[in-house]
Amino acid sequence: MHILLTGGTGLIGRQLCRHWLAQGHRLTVWSRRPEDVAKICGAQVRGVARLEEIAEPVDAVVNLAGAPIADRPWSHKRKKLLWSSRITLTEALLAWLERSEHKPGVLISGSAVGWYGDGGAHRPPK
Repeated sequence: MHILLTGGTGLIGRQLCRHWLAQGHRLTVWSRRPEDVAKICGAQVRGVARLEEIAEPVDAVVNLAGAPIADRPWSHKRKKLLWSSRITLTEALLAWLERSEHKPGVLISGSAVGWYGDGGAHRPPK
């Protein structure tokens, strides 16, 4: 399976790269620093700066991209970076997928380090 991963050099992404490589999958990582991808994710992983560099069909897309949120104060400049690295990037990814001739079978997108499970009987406040 050919997997396109954004956020592949991050905390979760690099672990997914190792896991999927061990399973024999082909990986492409869309990264702001594609030259670092092979060093961080593995020599077999291809890093691309632009989605248009991907010529072969993608079977699955996992979107985990986003600048870290907890390491600095949220200045106006920082908020713009956080927005761009998540929202703008996801919009570009979706536009690319719409233009793609071969649609992937699955798209998974996440933007957090936390997890909110089933609240069971607890209801959110109104």
